[in-house]
Amino acid sequence: MIELSMENELTLENADTADDEFQPAKDLIASFIIALKNYALYPEDNEILQKSVDNVATRLNEFFVNHGDFRFHVKGGQILFRDQVVHEGEHDVGNMAFILFRDGIRWVEFKKGIELPEVSDFFKLMNQNRETFEESEGDLVTTLWEAQFPHVNYEASDVFLEKETVVDFFNLRVTDPDQCGREQDEERETPEKFFAVSEANTALWTLSPDEIDELRKMVLADQNRDTTGEVLDVVMAVLKENIDENDFQDALGFLREELRGLLSRMEFQMGIELLRGLNKIYASCKTDRPWAIPALNRFFKEISGHEVLNALEEMWPALETLDSHRRLLWQLLVLLPSEAILAIGPMSLKVSSLSVQAELLKVIEVLAGRDMGRFESLLKGADKALVEKLVPVLKDLKGERPSEILLTLVHNSSERIRRRALDTLIARDYRFLKEVFSLIEDPSDPIRMLMFKYLGQNRNELAEGLLLDYLDKQQFQRNDEHHLLACYSALGRCGSGRSIPLLRKALLSKGWVPGFKRSRHRRGAVMALKTLRLDEANDLLDKSSRSLCLFVRIAYRKAMGMNR
Repeated sequence: MIELSMENELTLENADTADDEFQPAKDLIASFIIALKNYALYPEDNEILQKSVDNVATRLNEFFVNHGDFRFHVKGGQILFRDQVVHEGEHDVGNMAFILFRDGIRWVEFKKGIELPEVSDFFKLMNQNRETFEESEGDLVTTLWEAQFPHVNYEASDVFLEKETVVDFFNLRVTDPDQCGREQDEERETPEKFFAVSEANTALWTLSPDEIDELRKMVLADQNRDTTGEVLDVVMAVLKENIDENDFQDALGFLREELRGLLSRMEFQMGIELLRGLNKIYASCKTDRPWAIPALNRFFKEISGHEVLNALEEMWPALETLDSHRRLLWQLLVLLPSEAILAIGPMSLKVSSLSVQAELLKVIEVLAGRDMGRFESLLKGADKALVEKLVPVLKDLKGERPSEILLTLVHNSSERIRRRALDTLIARDYRFLKEVFSLIEDPSDPIRMLMFKYLGQNRNELAEGLLLDYLDKQQFQRNDEHHLLACYSALGRCGSGRSIPLLRKALLSKGWVPGFKRSRHRRGAVMALKTLRLDEANDLLDKSSRSLCLFVRIAYRKAMGMNR
């Protein structure tokens, strides 16, 4: 039903709005806005779009049961319910109120009995008439009249008649009837005279080539204008309103898909602003709307999973050369909860760029610092290649747990993981050398050599004490010659005067070890004494070079030859 009106003022009913009607009306309009936004963003068979329209139909019927038919008025960029503003937006095609008001619709009423297909068709027509009638095939009033919705009434006024008439009084003059008659005769003359005048003044309206080119650029810029930011602002504003749970969840579902799109287009700055805004909403909901926290938790879990973050996988080659984008991506990812580790970790294996890998490992380090449990879950379920890549993340993490994990990994079955874990643990805290000292007998030659490197990297009482105790108590076999000499060499690099008594005993004592092993200990002792560079050590070396015992002199010459 169409009711045409020439009135300039809104006739609103029931000026005093009851509280129990106003909030449901406001929630209902919020669901309208979400549905219209979804129509602009998704195809008609999209699940998010269908859910938002279904939500409108459900809310309408709930309103009918409690409050009767639903009528709202439109004024400029505002939607009013019983003379109170329930929504206000900018004067553009993204604002439902503006679309209605622009085409002359002053109020819309939904009547009891409306069903989902009619609701869906209404929003479909609204979306088709977003643009002005110059840009589309018609206007909203005409389209609604043709649709003949049985449960949708509205009032439309003529927007042209509403505009004020401007009169040029300067050109008004009094004329006699004969003069009027001559003017009318002139108006009935053939158009040749008019065209002759018009063609003589074409320079006034003809565009130059430069002006045409500039106009084309302006049109293209308007057509290609990205309204994503505006849409996100609207949805974020809706989330801040006191909407109910269904609308809240619909808005979050929309934002989840939008965030994935932002990642796929590398629009990271917009994604950062979106996540920061949602984190603020989360903080406010803890006190204002605790019922929203579970929905927000589900949302953050979903955007931290592979289904959303895998949108980045095609971006890795481009990010290799875009330093600023890599930094923005880092800022975005660290805004996610720690659960994102479970998706980011496996993704890092697919990255060939070392710079991108480094950024992802920094992200994992930040997230692991918040929740070591998530990081441990990733390590337990990951293949060996990923574990090896993740081990260095533990180096700078706070607390005792990272060291405990590394102590477990130094005994991993993979040689590469053991070596990486050993490197990381010693870099984290050299005092853990005692816990990993047993690796000097690791079956892997590279790991044993790495242990000797750490033991002898500087003068250190801890390393010296470990080696002295080991050399004094360990029963070496005949085939342990290289291992034994490596122990003495490391002792010479880390030791002090504290090592002199054991080295003197190894070099000069006759009964310390069986004869066939004694020569190796003597050579090792000479090597260590030479490396100590202490006066007492040099005196002992000089004495051994002139010893009456032939085997001591032979050990000295062999060891000194090895040192050359």
